[in-house]
Amino acid sequence: MPDPLPSSKFATIFDSLPQDAQQTLIYQQLIPLLSSAPNHKAKKILKAASRLQKRHENIPDLDLAAKKAEINNMLTELNKDAKRSYVMDSSNRVELLNEIVDSLARWMSDIWVVVFEHRVDFKAAHGCLLFVSATLDRLENVRMGCKCALDSLYIPVTIRSRKGRIVKRFDINGATHLEDASLFIWRDMFLSILAYGSQSHKSLIPKMLGDIEEAIGWKALVRLMYQQAKGGKRRMQSDKESDWEDVDTDEDDLDLPALEDQSDSEASSFSTVDDGDSELDFDTPRLRHWSDIIYGHAHLLQRAIENALTAVFENIPSMALYSTLLSMAQDPRTLEERLLLSLKGMATSCPETFAVALEIYSLEHKVDEVVALLDSHSHLLRPRDAPSLQAATTLLSHHGHGQRALKILEAELLDTVRMTRRALVLSFSQLDTPQNRTEIALLLKMSSRAPGRRGRIEAWVDAVQTPGADQPNPMMFAALFMGMGPLPGMHSDDDPYTYLDLDPHDPDLEDLRSEHRPNLKKRFESWVDVAQMMKGGPQMLLLVYKKVIDDMPFLRASDVTEEMISRLQDRRSKTYVVDGLDALLAFVKVQRRKYNAMKAEKAAAAAKPAGSSSAPTPLPTYASPAGPSRPPGMPAASSSSSTLNILPRSDSPGPPPLIPVASLATNPPPPGPAPASSSQASAPAHPAAPPRADSPGPPPLIPVASLSAPQPPAPPPQQSTSQPFAPPPPQQFTLHTFAQPPLPTPGPLATDIFANPNVGAPPPPLVAEIDAILAAAPPAPPEGHTPLSLLNLLMGGGVGPPPEFGQGEQAGPAYGSSVDDVD
Repeated sequence: MPDPLPSSKFATIFDSLPQDAQQTLIYQQLIPLLSSAPNHKAKKILKAASRLQKRHENIPDLDLAAKKAEINNMLTELNKDAKRSYVMDSSNRVELLNEIVDSLARWMSDIWVVVFEHRVDFKAAHGCLLFVSATLDRLENVRMGCKCALDSLYIPVTIRSRKGRIVKRFDINGATHLEDASLFIWRDMFLSILAYGSQSHKSLIPKMLGDIEEAIGWKALVRLMYQQAKGGKRRMQSDKESDWEDVDTDEDDLDLPALEDQSDSEASSFSTVDDGDSELDFDTPRLRHWSDIIYGHAHLLQRAIENALTAVFENIPSMALYSTLLSMAQDPRTLEERLLLSLKGMATSCPETFAVALEIYSLEHKVDEVVALLDSHSHLLRPRDAPSLQAATTLLSHHGHGQRALKILEAELLDTVRMTRRALVLSFSQLDTPQNRTEIALLLKMSSRAPGRRGRIEAWVDAVQTPGADQPNPMMFAALFMGMGPLPGMHSDDDPYTYLDLDPHDPDLEDLRSEHRPNLKKRFESWVDVAQMMKGGPQMLLLVYKKVIDDMPFLRASDVTEEMISRLQDRRSKTYVVDGLDALLAFVKVQRRKYNAMKAEKAAAAAKPAGSSSAPTPLPTYASPAGPSRPPGMPAASSSSSTLNILPRSDSPGPPPLIPVASLATNPPPPGPAPASSSQASAPAHPAAPPRADSPGPPPLIPVASLSAPQPPAPPPQQSTSQPFAPPPPQQFTLHTFAQPPLPTPGPLATDIFANPNVGAPPPPLVAEIDAILAAAPPAPPEGHTPLSLLNLLMGGGVGPPPEFGQGEQAGPAYGSSVDDVD
């Protein structure tokens, strides 16, 4: 291999030198060489230097040291103002916050001009952006009481080119969102390095990405390349190409095209896509101020971010990071194999990685790996790792390990119950005394509305309560005002000052919170939900229910449990106990209903074979009554008869069975009670006659029940009946086939065709209601009418003579409205 050229060797050495050594080398060795160089070469070097001087003559001075001094002085004043506000009524907090964020916003525009337009001082700009992130973190942790002023602070950030044109505008609410502008500048800086930077500059990108991850978190690396809207909506930056194209790094004047104002709050900058999820859109967007050269290096930045996130996963794996990497990977299959191989080597190193490994293997349906982990290192699981274990249990239950999954389910449910009871005993330490056990057994036998039950419940809760639990320790109460912590030997309750409740979202207290403030309700209910999806899970819940009520019998009485909850709900440190007890009470109620329903089904199934030997229930039919119910003189059936037990259906809403009136023509039934109407009382009683030959439709029908055996007389019906029709009792009937009687001379239709034909028998409810309607009807119709006239009468229009043949559509009846009018 030939030796490299002296210029290449010199460039490698020069890039490896510190900045001060580079300056020394230039001033002491290179500059003196210009005097001995030929004139044309010296002029060429001078022209290049003049061109660079002209290009960067108006470059902003970042001056990180001066900005640090300025911001630190204002933060000091903010801390002093927070102390003075406790004594004085006035405060300058808002004004100081505005000064800090305004200074940072103006400075960030200068940083963008340096890294994107001048494409120099990348390391210095990176340090400036890290200082902005550190300042925002200090604002979050400053001691100034309420953070409302900081979270609601309006910050307009406008990034302008060196000629004053607006490149990007951010309308930010809340100082913590100022990092969105920082990420925007970081992205443009990395693209400038990849497009125009030297190899030494490109080698700085992995370290810079690591600094960003350490300062803001790995999610900032994802947001650096992609934008995500709040509320689960994705924002995709505008993909309109700019007319401006960058040509060369040596171009004398680099100008941006005329750009419209771009704001995060305007539709021109972002298009909102509501697709129902909160996933990121990993299609690399193109901004309007990017040239073709810049946009052509976007995939290299995506690969650099992917490598940085992979390095983070290899150190601190997480399920969210795993899903994000696979979503943004250019080669998902290869990356998945690399991540799983890395996870296998550190899965059992600590509880955190063990829980992540269980969750990822469950997601990828790797049953053998899940079984191996549970066999060897299940002791690493903690109560707060319940979601990972639930995913693994669900996977096992559907892939041939159902019994093991049920054992895990039972163990976790009972462990949650034990944790709830252990936390409850701190406030109710006398639950297991024989006297209190006997008293709760007597309370369970009492009716919920029994007199004196409420007083006995309150007395029992007072008896089981820990003595002195409601009264704070006087020494600890005094120490609180003196600013002292709990003294040794004064253990009246865990965390009496509720230190863990001051900041419930502090990640530094997660271990202590999981031990002293476990989310019992969420853990128990999530395992119950998992049981509903498992084969055999509902039966396991019933077994757990029996063990729960054996261990805590007071859960069987809702009023007793609610009284215990009322004693704890005012204590903030016992909120998790109240939630857990409430979850157990709801679980017991649901399982008790299921248990009672199951017992009822078993009892019904046991009684069904005993009753199956009895005679089958005969079906009802339209028939003529048999035996003594037959009217006198009725001809015998022309065919053989069969006796049936007629049992009306309980779900039938209609009237009892009917038989044709024509079958009773030769033996008319006796008339019933006279109607209340005077017009009907004057009308003579006519025997039942067959319908007229010119009458359309089937012959009239009467209820079969009206032909039953004679019954004692009853008073006539009232004007109105509001009771619903009741089905008749089971009767004995004989099925007959009637001979067709000869047609008599047509005559008037009796108005009492629905009356009870049996002498002295009370009319059925339907007949009574018809009589009441007829009693309020218009005067009696003429003798000749069709059955449709009765429909007009019942609808309140009266009856009239039948129309002549062919005249039914020309003129209506002479008495009232016709059926056509009703339609």
